Amino acid sequence: MKGKRLFAASVLLSTHMVFSTTLASEPIQITAAEQATAQKKVQQFINNMVEKKGLDREQLNALLLKRKPLIPIINAMNRPYESKPWSEYRAIFIQPDRIAQGVAYWKAHQKTLSSVAKQYGVDPKVMLGIMGVETKYGQYACSYKVVDALYTLAFYYPKREKFFQKELGQFLLLSKEQHLKPTELCGSYAGAIGVPQFMPSSYRHYAIDYDKTGSIDLLNNHNDAIASIANYLKKAGWQYQQPVASRTKGSQLELAKLKSNSAKKYISATQLKKYGIDSNDKTSLARAKKAAIIDLPINNKNNYWLVYPNFGVIMHYNPRIQYAMAVYQLGEAIQSKIDEMEAPTASQKKS
Repeated sequence: MKGKRLFAASVLLSTHMVFSTTLASEPIQITAAEQATAQKKVQQFINNMVEKKGLDREQLNALLLKRKPLIPIINAMNRPYESKPWSEYRAIFIQPDRIAQGVAYWKAHQKTLSSVAKQYGVDPKVMLGIMGVETKYGQYACSYKVVDALYTLAFYYPKREKFFQKELGQFLLLSKEQHLKPTELCGSYAGAIGVPQFMPSSYRHYAIDYDKTGSIDLLNNHNDAIASIANYLKKAGWQYQQPVASRTKGSQLELAKLKSNSAKKYISATQLKKYGIDSNDKTSLARAKKAAIIDLPINNKNNYWLVYPNFGVIMHYNPRIQYAMAVYQLGEAIQSKIDEMEAPTASQKKS
């Protein structure tokens, strides 16, 4: 966000052209040969952006040719939060402070949340869950310069370089379209931008100018951020007033046989009921008509859930099951607190 300090760590260049850090259990090193290869890729990328997208070569040379990779970014990619066990991952996000801040955010932006929910058919609690998990409602939107993050991953992270080269290209186009300064914009270690943490391609294709100002600001304009999340979810297939997830009831043996490690193996409600499996609330499965079974063990004990197509829509945002469940549970916890606040007191009921 505007005014936030950038925490981009500087990395020193040794006489052997090797970048290293001790942040990882086994320090990552970039050799002179790897750097030379990366520089060839940078030059090819610049050529493509000039020839195919019409960007200015001189500006791209100044922006990219002398830029250095940031090793902490590669370390962060290699150790994502979502690799933690569910109990540890859940504890990061489903905790009183984040829930309370979600309620406060709802109070501050209730008018926009309600209006956007009506326009796009997306429940406010899901939007609140996403913002709470992604950036704690904008508090942690800035860790690195976006150009540093995308440069590092586009040219020094081979296993996903195609994706990040595409996103770097999208970022450059976004900067031109929205009149942004690419050297100043900050985001996550993966190059995600703003309160909702949109990758540049998502920013260009799904972000909304809610206030009709002529530009889209996902870092400082919360109305734009809220509407953009709703638009993204709607375009990804969100189903209005349909459930996201529910606890299961049924045979542990059958649940184990039918569980899906990807949350994408949907089984019809009719078939699940033949196996004696249902949602514990007795209505969610019937409404959704199909579900996948997932297991998020706690203390080495099975923890089965039925997840529905809307859960899969959240996974468009981040494809990890833990992430989607944290968004769901945080949103539910915030909604529960809001419901408590809005419930009439005993004296109000009598009057």
